[in-house]
Amino acid sequence: MKQVKEITRKRVIIEAEYLRLPTEEEGLKFIEKFSKAVGMTIVYGPFAGAWAHQAMPDKYGAWEAYAIWAESGIHMYVWEKAPLITFEIFTCKEFDIDTALRVIKEEFEISRIAYRNVDPPLE
Repeated sequence: MKQVKEITRKRVIIEAEYLRLPTEEEGLKFIEKFSKAVGMTIVYGPFAGAWAHQAMPDKYGAWEAYAIWAESGIHMYVWEKAPLITFEIFTCKEFDIDTALRVIKEEFEISRIAYRNVDPPLE
């Protein structure tokens, strides 16, 4: 992780293949549980909806969920046409990736999971 003017920035992309399609309600509960587990403070949300699918139903068969944290935020994308969930996590606070992966595995029926840290572009 890089530092700019003493601001911690952590960016992580997590992708997982699910065995059972999660519901939007499960996504909302997950974001609340996940936020507590990694020590983040929800200040707005969580919200869930099929906004991309509504705009382009022939292209997207999915739903999204997100929350804004005091420490930045999380976005979750669930595809129905492929068994895939993607999490984009942006924070200005450290968190434990092993805890994040454990909570995802506990909450959803996952067959495979992977993650990548994304280094901020500015050093």
